[in-house]
Order: sequence, then structure tokens, then C-alpha cells
Amino acid sequence: MRWKSKKGRDEKERNHWVRALESVIRECGGYRKAPKNKENASEALKHKIVEADQHLSDIILQVRGLESLKEHASEKERKNVEELITSSNKLLDTVKHAIILLQMARNKIEIPDDVRKEDKENVNHGSEGAGDVPDKTPDVDNDRYASTSKPTVTGTEEGQPSKVPPQYVPPISYSRQVFKAI
Repeated sequence: MRWKSKKGRDEKERNHWVRALESVIRECGGYRKAPKNKENASEALKHKIVEADQHLSDIILQVRGLESLKEHASEKERKNVEELITSSNKLLDTVKHAIILLQMARNKIEIPDDVRKEDKENVNHGSEGAGDVPDKTPDVDNDRYASTSKPTVTGTEEGQPSKVPPQYVPPISYSRQVFKAI
């Protein structure tokens, strides 16, 4: 306890030292309060979507480079490059799905409360057709750089109401500017 007497002459000064040490420990240990100018969750997700979209465009450029390299490679190198391209295409699909999931999460956060209430009411009252599965439209887009999931729309047939309760499907505004050049 000898160090306390050297660090602070009275209780006020010792408390000042203790608070300073506590703040350093919090800063170094990652324990701190949320900043007051914290951005909301929607803006944070928007930032992550833009970041993921940039990574996606970088990966696409790298895959294009690998495809051009494959044309000029020997047989042994060509096999390795083809494996790299296959792995890269899997990574492309993963990043695309991540972007779509981030957009869905952002849209889910941005849903107004009245739409959420309607969605819950539709789910609770629409249990008679719960066992029916709607028909899915096949994905006709064979471009490997295009989005891998498309929202399916189920509606009513002529004169017959839909057995599937309507649900809120957030619009997916996936940036296609990267894919226009392909």
C-alpha cells in the first residue's frame, strides 16, 4: 500500500488515479460504453453491404484474371488454375449469399411496426393452408456471376384465394453494376 501514498496525497487524488487506471484498462481490454454518436443498425448493415459488394467485384476481377491465365497455361498449370477457378466461383456464391442475407436483415430492421403486426396476424390466422408448399419457379439464369437466389412470388389463381398466407417479402436491391460488363 506504499504506492498509494506516493500516487496520491489525499483521497481525491487517489480516486483520480484509480479512475485513470480504470479507463486505461477499459480501453485496452475492449470494455467500453457504446459511443454516443453510434450509427443505427440499418446504416451499419448498409456499410457492410457496400463493403461486401466491393469484395465481390474484386473477386470477380481475380476470377477473370485466372480465366485468362488458364488459356495460356500448360497442362499441369491449367489443372491447378481450373481448381482455383472452381474454388473462386464457390467463394463468389458465398459472398453473393452473404450480401443477400445482409440486405434481408437490413430490410427486416427497416420494416415499420404496423407491417410487422400485419405479418404476425397473417401467420397466426392463416394456419389452414400451412401444409401446402407453393410452387417454385426454376432459376433460368445460367450466368455464374449473376445472383444465385431469386425471390419467388406466389399469388392467387383465377378465382381461387391463395392457401399460403401473405408474408412480407423485403425487396432485394442487389447491386448489378458489377455484372453489366460481363
